[in-house]
Amino acid sequence: KEYDFSGLHPNILYAMERLSFPADPYDDLIKGVTLDDRDDARKVCKKAFNAMLNSNEEMKAQPSGMKLSDYETNWGTLSAAIMERHKLIAHHFYTGIGKELQRMDSDMAEEVMLHFNKIGVPVLPVHDSFVMHQGYEVELQSVMAKAFRGRFDQEIGIGLEYKMPYVECDGVAI
Repeated sequence: KEYDFSGLHPNILYAMERLSFPADPYDDLIKGVTLDDRDDARKVCKKAFNAMLNSNEEMKAQPSGMKLSDYETNWGTLSAAIMERHKLIAHHFYTGIGKELQRMDSDMAEEVMLHFNKIGVPVLPVHDSFVMHQGYEVELQSVMAKAFRGRFDQEIGIGLEYKMPYVECDGVAI
């Protein structure tokens, strides 16, 4: 199973400011999106949000590979929506802080991997999520939560990102 920190980089910024976390930092930023397109639009918003954190200066055009025309919007509208939704942390946009957030993310991932290495259980990091053998879900979530709480003194959501298929052999999952 794959467990993921919910909205990690935005929530790190909110935690650094000692603010409550938004429900979903990337959802509903593009108006008029159909239910069928909601997940894809959310991914576009996440990419835009992170581009704004990684850039050292205000971006006048959308990042390459982003097709905002598919959602009948443009870069100016989306970036303004992100700034408005996240006005409490907006001073971090266009500062290049994304690299620092990636380091914090990496340090937390290392803490999780070292924990499981000590007990001989393999864990595979995938960005801000972890894949491991079933049976360790509760411990994984606990270690992830502890890694975040230890740095920011707040609780972050941790959710099941993807359930990996497994095969049973004689009633035992392998």
